[in-house]
Amino acid sequence: MPGARLYYMMAGMVAGKYAIAFEHLTVIAETCIGIAFGFWIIDIVVRNIRKTGKKLQTDHSLYIGLNDSRKCRKRLR
Repeated sequence: MPGARLYYMMAGMVAGKYAIAFEHLTVIAETCIGIAFGFWIIDIVVRNIRKTGKKLQTDHSLYIGLNDSRKCRKRLR
């Protein structure tokens, strides 16, 4: 959550400047919803990768799936 916006919203509320406080509140809400939506999209992508059981191509050749810990142990030996 953006800290400066939260501070200015609260300062506007205390000072009685409700229009400014509401403006900052809407930006805070939009930002929080955007962050939550980003986490949700990444969660969907990761779950789909795990369902397909495909191997990620990295320097360490990581495996994703239920029985992949055995594959990783064999590969490390």
